[in-house]
Amino acid sequence: MQRNLEKYGHEEGPYPEELYEKYGSWEMVLEKCYSTNLGMNACRGVYDLYFYMYNDFAY
Repeated sequence: MQRNLEKYGHEEGPYPEELYEKYGSWEMVLEKCYSTNLGMNACRGVYDLYFYMYNDFAY
């Protein structure tokens, strides 16, 4: 929470509107959300939906 407060000015982390401004589209915001934990994405079944992204990351 402290990191979020320092970085974004509020404890909850970035607001959706802030992420939209940063990335320029809602599609990119969603892609960035799903790119943080590839293992969990596979467990939740979203791996197939975003498979094209995984080839771009150096994991």
